[in-house]
Amino acid sequence: TVPMDLVESALPILTTDVSGPAGGFTATRYEVVHADAREITQRARTAAGVLTRTLRLDESGFGFDLELAFESRQASPVDARFSLEWPARTTTRPDFRDISLLAYGKESGVTRTAVPAVGKSGFLGFGGAKDGKQAIEGPVQWAGFDVPYFTGVVMDPESRDRLVVVFEAVEPKISAKTRVSLPSVTLATAGTMQEKLRGFYGPKEPAALESVAASLAHSVNRGWSWLEPLTRGFEIALVSLYGVIPNYGLAIIVLTVAVRLLTAPLMVRQMRSAERMRAVQPRMKALQDKYKDDRQRQSEELMKLYREEGINPLGGCLPLLLQFPVLVGLFYALRSSIGLRHAHFVSWIDDLSQPDLLFTLPGLDFPIRLLPLLMGASMYVQQKMTPTTGMDPAQARMMLVMMPAMMLLISYTFPSGLVLYWTVSNLLGIGHQTWIRRQTQLKA
Repeated sequence: TVPMDLVESALPILTTDVSGPAGGFTATRYEVVHADAREITQRARTAAGVLTRTLRLDESGFGFDLELAFESRQASPVDARFSLEWPARTTTRPDFRDISLLAYGKESGVTRTAVPAVGKSGFLGFGGAKDGKQAIEGPVQWAGFDVPYFTGVVMDPESRDRLVVVFEAVEPKISAKTRVSLPSVTLATAGTMQEKLRGFYGPKEPAALESVAASLAHSVNRGWSWLEPLTRGFEIALVSLYGVIPNYGLAIIVLTVAVRLLTAPLMVRQMRSAERMRAVQPRMKALQDKYKDDRQRQSEELMKLYREEGINPLGGCLPLLLQFPVLVGLFYALRSSIGLRHAHFVSWIDDLSQPDLLFTLPGLDFPIRLLPLLMGASMYVQQKMTPTTGMDPAQARMMLVMMPAMMLLISYTFPSGLVLYWTVSNLLGIGHQTWIRRQTQLKA
């Protein structure tokens, strides 16, 4: 198939073909029939027929129309259908590093598969296909490629689910392609068929997506469906704050403080419960030692102690569970906000959508990132301040080191905007916990 560049980029190459007629158009050269600043028409001829395609860009530069026409030269009726391919390849470019193939249907929802994983087995070795292909269940509305802040797709212009989509590995773990096929048509002798598709190639900016198709909002990964309204609310809040504070780093800090203030009642309950548990830990340890050979009596005595001190063993868990949607919503909002791309914060943080870099160790080529180190240290302090009631001391010491170390490892390649939020949230939590502890000690 002869490729046709949609824009001046090495990533999006859309190819067309007509399956059915002998030979198809996989090795046919196209001639340019017409071309101007926003439109190009190309034509290919074979013994099977004539394929004409016209690409027309919108004024916005993000949307486009693709018109396909085929005139059969077969001496007998033939079944034929248009097909398109949109390949994607792994790259070291920061904006396009996490590249996936993408499809959406009203029934199937969003399918997003990382290019290195196309056709490979899934979690614990299950799933995948020996032929390196992943067929999307049911007809879909649009399909293409996806990166965190950009997407490129072709779709039915009337938002109907009628496209058949297959993800296919080209070079396993390196490149793959999205194959989109339209419904088959039976052509009479010298018959013709035409199709028109709509497309989008551009940033995942809500207004730009909406200008082409409302369903393109699904290309933005905002977490689980029930979480999307909350994530979208945080996105709007972040943009609104940026309108007042023209620095996304400061806007993230203000948003983090605002979220902490809104969730303060829940945090206070959780922290006070933790402080009460910490205060009675010596008595609990004494009871556990006294009745270590009688688990039932140990449980009864511990529950009696809880009632005497007005402690709910689960009192600290419920607030944390209620805060979980807020934390995850903020996570997705910061990860999907295109405004963070190339957004400067302070001297060494010049792009909040990428990991920060303080310096690189000479000879080792190892990056030193200050924000993840601060985040890990602040999490260690938080863990140290949190009571470990009922936990084996050896386990408690292991968790004190393992949790911050694991989060440091995970966050080391995360966008600095996300790590900034976590760090500020941890620091606010430490300050809040210290204040609660002092208030509890004054009352004692």
